[in-house]
Amino acid sequence: MLTREQFFKKLGENITNLRKQQNLSIKELSLKSNISAKYILKIENGEAVRVTPKHIFYLKLALDVSFKDIFKNL
Repeated sequence: MLTREQFFKKLGENITNLRKQQNLSIKELSLKSNISAKYILKIENGEAVRVTPKHIFYLKLALDVSFKDIFKNL
């Protein structure tokens, strides 16, 4: 079982990988998801304190991926 810190670090890695697979910058993902670039950077670095289901949903839509892709290996 992952600790909370490990979970958010891995989630951030998954978001980073999905974003890079689509050749999107953090700024571009920010515009598509309506989440600030600063907060996306925190999510990607595993530093976000409160990643809500709403954030995950908006990132899922912006990246056009499944929840399974976002939560891969978690």
